[in-house]
Amino acid sequence: MRVQDKMSSPVFSIEPDASFHAALLVMEEKGVHHLPVMNASGELVGILAERDILVAASRFMHGEAEVEDIMLKGVVTVGPEFLLTDAAELMIDRHIGALPVMDANRQLIGILTETDILKAYVELAGEPEA
Repeated sequence: MRVQDKMSSPVFSIEPDASFHAALLVMEEKGVHHLPVMNASGELVGILAERDILVAASRFMHGEAEVEDIMLKGVVTVGPEFLLTDAAELMIDRHIGALPVMDANRQLIGILTETDILKAYVELAGEPEA
């Protein structure tokens, strides 16, 4: 099974100069826990996890922080043809909850999350026999 078979698409993203409050609002509205951060040129420059926002909220209680101040830089990505098992191992080894999926032109085409992998597992495992 390949990443492209189980990734979530379309992907919701945010710009680095957006506020962390705006990022939280996008996450809540779209029901996602990770947002790739794309610059104005369409390049992936980071990823923001919900837990990053929670940490920022405690640090910047009444102030504003931009996404670029709290995002993870140096994002690990995979291609759509990457094996799902290899992607899962990469996520475990790197202690990350999501992998942006980039095509050959470095365009963001999806995101693979822990939830996507769990859904694939449940699908493969099926129901136990009685």
